[in-house]
Amino acid sequence: MSHEHHQEVVKRLDSWLEHINYHVIRDDIPDREEDAVVNPSLIYIDNVPSRYHKLFTVICTAFHEVNGAQIRLVFRKIPMTMQARPDIWALLMGRRRYVVLINTSPQHNGITIDDIPFNGQLGIIAHEMSHILDYEHKSLWGLIKTGIDYISRTKRAQYEKAIDLLAVRKGFGLQMHTWARFVLEEANVTERYRQTKQRYYLDTAAIKWAWDQMSAVLD
Repeated sequence: MSHEHHQEVVKRLDSWLEHINYHVIRDDIPDREEDAVVNPSLIYIDNVPSRYHKLFTVICTAFHEVNGAQIRLVFRKIPMTMQARPDIWALLMGRRRYVVLINTSPQHNGITIDDIPFNGQLGIIAHEMSHILDYEHKSLWGLIKTGIDYISRTKRAQYEKAIDLLAVRKGFGLQMHTWARFVLEEANVTERYRQTKQRYYLDTAAIKWAWDQMSAVLD
């Protein structure tokens, strides 16, 4: 697709992010696993196993805007690799808590986080943390409206692509590109999983365009 097409898509998606205050990370995100450090004291998310401390040290450092939010990892069988969402029961009691669900069954959809290359792991986690960054900037009604909008395929696609763009804007362009390429071109996933990725999320070309444009502005 043309540069003009990607420019128009990104412009529309940016309008979904206008309510969010966030900091762009320029050079501090490692692109090699051996360059990432482990510092559990920086991890503000509950229930992170030690084998993921390197990943979540990077993520929690980059997403410092949501440090202070109550976030917990929950491991269970789900029909996607990861999903971040508000804790509904906490919301009903007037509190904010978030859960990040992580799929534990490769038979359930064909891919778990352990199957993904390091940069791709950072990419999908950055996407889920971008959801939480978005949730933190919404009122209770805004959260409810997001859930209602999710029923519409069109609005779901716009929203998920905007969250992809937010992760790129945060500085995870390479990681988001790695994650998208892995799912669409390399992973042993079900055709339904791949079609869902194609329908609702940014493709590799759009991610690269947004990433290149942001890099050009920051240089």
